[in-house]
Amino acid sequence: MTVSAGDAYLEPRLVGDISGRFYVPAYQRGYRWGEVEVRRLLEDIWDSRDKPYYLQPVVVKRHGDEWELVDGQQRLTTLFLIFQYMKSEGLQSSAAGYSLRYETRVDSAAYLEELDPDLSQENIDFFHIYESYRCISEWFDAHAGRRQYVANKFYGALFEHVRVIWYEAADDLDATTLFTRLNVGRIPLTDAELVKALLLSRSRGGLGVTDRALEIAAQWDVIERDLRDPELWAFITGKASEDPTHISLLLDTIAGGPTGRDRPLFHTFETLRERIAASPQEFWNEVVDLHSLVLGWHESRDLFHKIGFLIAQGASFSGLIERSKDKSKSKFEADLDGLIRDNLRLSEADLRELSYQSVRTSRILLL
Repeated sequence: MTVSAGDAYLEPRLVGDISGRFYVPAYQRGYRWGEVEVRRLLEDIWDSRDKPYYLQPVVVKRHGDEWELVDGQQRLTTLFLIFQYMKSEGLQSSAAGYSLRYETRVDSAAYLEELDPDLSQENIDFFHIYESYRCISEWFDAHAGRRQYVANKFYGALFEHVRVIWYEAADDLDATTLFTRLNVGRIPLTDAELVKALLLSRSRGGLGVTDRALEIAAQWDVIERDLRDPELWAFITGKASEDPTHISLLLDTIAGGPTGRDRPLFHTFETLRERIAASPQEFWNEVVDLHSLVLGWHESRDLFHKIGFLIAQGASFSGLIERSKDKSKSKFEADLDGLIRDNLRLSEADLRELSYQSVRTSRILLL
């Protein structure tokens, strides 16, 4: 599914479906991934071989019958080497479905096809390419008698589960400017940006910008602005850190799933994609309702203090949202009271014995 996002087209694309000819322009440095990055890629793909897994975006721009590879050189080169290894070792019959060339390093394309160890010291590009290939070989060899099985599973994952976010820049966008924008500060695409692109695209109905799409875009901005209020944000998250987008908290909550470091890359987008495609208005209504619920909590004196206390004590926003579902305000408040009692664990006798030296005293005073 391809969606429009301002100056780009976005779509999830399986690694095995990447095809065509790519060239790396002169403004980019050469291939520089080392053993740490290569092994991390191999392990991440292997650990996720039976479930959806997203790599970082690949940013391209069409030039005739070639793709200018604006961002993603390191990933596509490493994946190319993995394909190359499996084919050269007789573990698979096909190599990568794409080729790579370098605008100012013409010999590197040939070296990718024929990795001669005797030439690995000839220049810095050859050195890094060969070292990565050696690392790939060692990783597969470490599986000893199961090497063919591992190769089969790995190859299958690249065609069934492992995707990149394919980001195709518009023709009139200067590639050098885009490359600089992507790499200064390394600000990647976020789940929220991908969700917004898909939501607006589906709301247009394929017929260009509609009043409904414009309305959703305006509501999106209002929600983002509301959630950027420092007091409101601290109230529902217990932190003051500036995330790239704050509406992502609502989107992540609706998507559910793992949190923190355990949350896979683009989990929210992948989870919500089918729902948005099927019924964009229904999905957006859920976001608006969740935003209204948050504002209601913030404006209610009792809920503000009770929820604020629990968040400050480590309760999760998504957990409280789940508790509030299908409950009246009074029943929800009773649940909050119970959570607070469990947190304080304070009997009448404990209350009499409190002193300023007690750890629980600070929690009680906070409440």
